[in-house]
Amino acid sequence: MTKLGKQVKETYIRPSNPIPGSTKGGSYADLTFRSPNGEIVQINTVDKGNFISNGKNTGMIEREWVNANRIQADDPGSKVITVRKGDVPQSGDLKVEGNNAQKGQVICR
Repeated sequence: MTKLGKQVKETYIRPSNPIPGSTKGGSYADLTFRSPNGEIVQINTVDKGNFISNGKNTGMIEREWVNANRIQADDPGSKVITVRKGDVPQSGDLKVEGNNAQKGQVICR
């Protein structure tokens, strides 16, 4: 990811139970930003797949589902949005205001 021609690093998210002096168990979000109303939003691209959770096809492989849920668990006040690699989000898909995206859940786009 680039911003004004410069590489932007992924955001490290500390694990719920960190090991002192280690990044083990942590997660990395592709993009992290603060919405206009002050909420933290994590966006991650995921590999396409057919992993089923709670009777629904998540549209991603199991490893990506586990990672997205770990990000949510380690930063429970944020919103986590996943975008399948190769998909192009449509206008409004990443909107976080209103009922479109709730805190404490992983939103698959």
